[in-house]
Amino acid sequence: MTTYSLRNEILKYQGASAFGIQCICDKITLMNTSLCNSTKWQVIELRSAIIPVTWDSRTSMMSVFELLATLQNEYDILRKLQQENSFLESGGRELPELQKNTKQDNREWPPVLREEHIQFLVNYIDSNATSTVDLAHDELCKAFSGLKISVNAVHKDMRTKCNLYLKRTEILCEKRVSDTTIRKRKLYVEKCKENNVDCQKNCVFIHEAGFNLYIMRNPAWIPKKPTYQG
Repeated sequence: MTTYSLRNEILKYQGASAFGIQCICDKITLMNTSLCNSTKWQVIELRSAIIPVTWDSRTSMMSVFELLATLQNEYDILRKLQQENSFLESGGRELPELQKNTKQDNREWPPVLREEHIQFLVNYIDSNATSTVDLAHDELCKAFSGLKISVNAVHKDMRTKCNLYLKRTEILCEKRVSDTTIRKRKLYVEKCKENNVDCQKNCVFIHEAGFNLYIMRNPAWIPKKPTYQG
């Protein structure tokens, strides 16, 4: 706890009951755990100064703030001495706190998806370009039973490692009047006649182009084009 935060606590409990003042004293006591014996008397003096404070008295409040500043100054000096002692004991190496932060910043998590996983995703998207990330995640987990990865991680690897991105596509209309299509229609009608199918009673004709227009996804995964530097 710093002087600034403790100062705000005192101002918050102005005019409060004895229980509120006791809460402040308890928080001050927490600072005593990191202080040496020579500065413990200041904590006791600070506690005794806060308890009888009359909140309408400006002089009493200023005396409390002065004690807080003195206590914080002693606390900062003690922390600096402890760091210098640790530096000398380590033989001139980095301070423990700085070394700990450096290790934490340079820490890298091992990648979850290996080369075989990336290749599986690439092959799956080649066959299912309009698939969603959820479906790709499900297929990946089915192919590799021991794999545990989130959908967001799969989405990130699809964009970074697989080099894929979503793009809105255009639906290409089939050649409805081509010779091949007409020949298929003729064969289908002849097959229906052989099976005694009444097209007027037992068949439902659907506008296939209009039907597919609303059930097919427009966004599709496509590979990024390489950038060339001149």
